[in-house]
Amino acid sequence: IFPAALGEKTNEMGCLHGLEEKADGVCAAPSDVGCNNTTLNLGTVSFTSGTEITIIGDNISQFWSRPVTATGCQKTNFNSGSTVSANADCRSNPNYPGDLFSICAVLKYADKLCPYPWRIPTMKNYEDLVRAFGETQPVLNSESFVNKFVTGWAVAYAGECDPKSTLQFQNQRAIYILNASTPRETRRFQVCNKGDAQCYWSVQITPGQQYNHGWSLRCVRNN
Repeated sequence: IFPAALGEKTNEMGCLHGLEEKADGVCAAPSDVGCNNTTLNLGTVSFTSGTEITIIGDNISQFWSRPVTATGCQKTNFNSGSTVSANADCRSNPNYPGDLFSICAVLKYADKLCPYPWRIPTMKNYEDLVRAFGETQPVLNSESFVNKFVTGWAVAYAGECDPKSTLQFQNQRAIYILNASTPRETRRFQVCNKGDAQCYWSVQITPGQQYNHGWSLRCVRNN
């Protein structure tokens, strides 16, 4: 299975890079994407229980937080707007560590969600994480490699929230937001459970084209 091309219906791999899924599910040329001027009361932000995780390997030294949670996200409604006019919002994720945040929430409240010296991870941080675990490519399909993330990085398959506030892919996929200056530049880092037959790549970094979905967030620092 490969990402859908221009004019094709999207599939579990999404659309080809540079295309976006429209309301009818067809991959089309991108429209301008922006975050609405909405506000979000995050309340008290913290990391879920557990010590920070140190990753050392291949001349890489990283410190990762546990998933981010916020008291203002303890709700089941999720108003993330559309794929071309998105809102900052979040949702609770019962039975899984951390809450689920929209891309616009992370872009707008980065300094609150990951306060200094923590920060929102970049694509390079995740590429370095992959390399520290012994691989050179951030797009892989290997059960043994996934197990390294489960045991060494405490992956929890928290799934995601769709625009209708519905939780999905619980116990199948762990999806984390990467840092970017605009929604269109945002990426996501995904690790899939070996039991997820629809997930073509078990570890991957892909464009975050679903701007109105909610994903997990972890913070990183260098020292």
